[in-house]
Amino acid sequence: MLQLSCRPVEMASSNEEDPEQPNMGEKRKRPLEEWLQDQSNRLNEQDEEDAIKLMSIKLLSEKEKKVEAFMHSFLETFQKKHGTELGFSADLSFQDKIVQAEKKMNEVSMILAHKYQPIIKELFIQEEMKNMEDQYGIIKAEVPIDEDWSANYKECFLNFINDEENVSFQTNNKDLLKNISIRDYFTLVFWAMNTCKRQAGDNLLQLIVCGKSSCGKSVIFENPIQQISHNMTTDPGVGRFLTKSKSTLLLHDCNIEILVKGKDVDKLKSITRTEPINVKTHSKTQPIFPLYVMVTSNKHLYVHRFKKAKIEGFCSRSLYKSDVQPSKTVHEMDIDAVKNRYIECFVRDRPDLSPGILPTSGNFTRIHLIRGLFTHIIGILMKYKRDDFLSDYLFLYAFIGLCKNIHLVDNENRNYIEHVIVKLIVNKYGLSQDQQMQCFKCLQEKKVDSVKQEEIN
Repeated sequence: MLQLSCRPVEMASSNEEDPEQPNMGEKRKRPLEEWLQDQSNRLNEQDEEDAIKLMSIKLLSEKEKKVEAFMHSFLETFQKKHGTELGFSADLSFQDKIVQAEKKMNEVSMILAHKYQPIIKELFIQEEMKNMEDQYGIIKAEVPIDEDWSANYKECFLNFINDEENVSFQTNNKDLLKNISIRDYFTLVFWAMNTCKRQAGDNLLQLIVCGKSSCGKSVIFENPIQQISHNMTTDPGVGRFLTKSKSTLLLHDCNIEILVKGKDVDKLKSITRTEPINVKTHSKTQPIFPLYVMVTSNKHLYVHRFKKAKIEGFCSRSLYKSDVQPSKTVHEMDIDAVKNRYIECFVRDRPDLSPGILPTSGNFTRIHLIRGLFTHIIGILMKYKRDDFLSDYLFLYAFIGLCKNIHLVDNENRNYIEHVIVKLIVNKYGLSQDQQMQCFKCLQEKKVDSVKQEEIN
């Protein structure tokens, strides 16, 4: 049966006339993509790992196969003689083995030692990693279902935002708030950081979260955004501002003075204003696209005053002066310029939270943030009207973030929430036709994806 099924194909291929067909004496070269597709079709019934292994063998030349076999044989022989024990120091043991292996390879062949020295190091690195992993046990805690953590996140976030006795918000540029409360403004910018790309010229204030250590700042504000942000190091070097596709620049637990003092001051000010700038890479410069900026620190930039004094030792305190003061190297106008681009959330003491509401095994994620704050963002948009916003981007970011993540809402309330969003977009805020199309396109795409996922489940 196999021979009968193959003959018509051979006849068809021999009778077909192709002007680009090579001469009979030449060997036909098949494109790599065609060959990979053909191999994939033949191996549908095999496990993926076996298929990848087989295809990798096919891609290797005979010489490369012999080199790989020789290197594994060399490693096995070397380990039999020198052993695989870690020794007194793992680092010293590893370095000693590398030296001994290079000497042994030199004895075999100087040419091979020179040519395959990087491979020797890589083999020993992999072997060292395997030995290290074998020394430890691995176990993970079971985390609760997403819905419970989303509700917990919402409660934690709102308790932080609304606790006026322990949390203060300040900005120098209050004109940008217009009629929006500073707490709602902070919430909308934080939502935008987690749900949509920043656009040039949005004229939005960026965020600083600072204050007392170990009070929940990292758990509530940093952990969710870590998944989509670029952690910028303050160490000198090139490429620190290159975020690839990420849209948020995160300065984690930094010294707040780097915003006003150092080589990065002008770059950070330009980024907060979405001004076009170039940064150095290893051999050239690259432009930085619009980025959000979020700063966390134990020091604070603004002066904060609380209505209720807090007893600290033998005195009470309600005024907290800025940790950044003018000096010979820092001009007062430079400090004011930085203050005009940020909202600062200062935490003087841990807000009251329900027992066990903060995760003890695991962290809040971006999904918990979106699900938890989804209806709260809608509530903020319902509280205001379009004229209350100085920059349209503040509510546009909120709407596109809601539409992009509508599939994360529970099925029971999804249709009603979608109806409310559409009414706000069309009637209350009067978005343009193009803006409406962008929002409705996201709604439709996520609705289709949600239906497909339900069918799979």
